[in-house]
Amino acid sequence: MDEDPTFSDTRESNFLKEVIQAFNDKKVETFRMATTKLKQYNDFDKWRVHMFTKVMNKIESNNSVSVESYI
Repeated sequence: MDEDPTFSDTRESNFLKEVIQAFNDKKVETFRMATTKLKQYNDFDKWRVHMFTKVMNKIESNNSVSVESYI
């Protein structure tokens, strides 16, 4: 996100920062709020809904994983 200065203040960049933090902190409600804010501006296709659901399920399962473990 730091490589493109025009991206850093975009809605999508803020969304990514919020969901990464929510995932790492295991806060489902924060994740839901971030996706709700983004949905006000973008329609979610089936793939996005599926992926967001998988992430929420992973947060709720309370496994000791972080975003960095997927990179």
